[in-house]
Amino acid sequence: PSPSGPRVDARRALRDSLATGGAPVELPATAPTESELRCCLLVDVSGSVLDTVDRATLLSVADALSGAARDSRVFLFDTELADVTDAFDRADGDPAAALRAASVEWGGGTLIGDALATLRREHPHAVDRRTVVVVVSDGLDVGDPDLLDDGITWLADRASAVVWLNPLAVSPSFEPRSRGMAACEPYVDALFGFAGPADLSAAARQLERRGLDGAVGYRHDPRRRPGDADPPHSGEMTGGSTDTGGGGSA
Repeated sequence: PSPSGPRVDARRALRDSLATGGAPVELPATAPTESELRCCLLVDVSGSVLDTVDRATLLSVADALSGAARDSRVFLFDTELADVTDAFDRADGDPAAALRAASVEWGGGTLIGDALATLRREHPHAVDRRTVVVVVSDGLDVGDPDLLDDGITWLADRASAVVWLNPLAVSPSFEPRSRGMAACEPYVDALFGFAGPADLSAAARQLERRGLDGAVGYRHDPRRRPGDADPPHSGEMTGGSTDTGGGGSA
């Protein structure tokens, strides 16, 4: 993230919002003149994510976390990016119905770089130095590596903090070997395992004890076995090779 300009206390705000499941909280600031937290949620709804986390869980967590800041933006993506903020602003409290009405697609491939390029081009004001970005994705990207590198660099430079919730990272032996996750991890302030609300509580406990700049994330999950590592996913290669993530449904 860019070092210049005012910041909200992203560490404390993240801790509080995760601990409350995203319920509105009094957002702390590091100085009286600073503005309050903004939140941008980027939720991967590709086939590979839906193999691990069901739609209802994704929607409930997005709905909860979008309430952590008064100014929140919510985007879903697989091969394309969709701004679904209005669905989570609905007074009737039924984002699933709103998303059905909006014909949001679920279960495609994973093009994180393309999604970030669309965010940068069409919604540049969704992220600024007051924004905490929360990405929910398994990182099994099948797109252009250069586009992904450009996108994650822009996101990290522009945001106050980038937190990544990865369904695969709940495995005790997870390592970010996939091309997409390996490219993004250096730009992420914290990477946590995520399969449901209990994992948000675990992330909040880590932040409470250690802070965003401390030893937090999947490597410090008490469920993890030191020294273990997952084998690459079927068809998945490291480095510059293309991830298949189980084919076109990654």
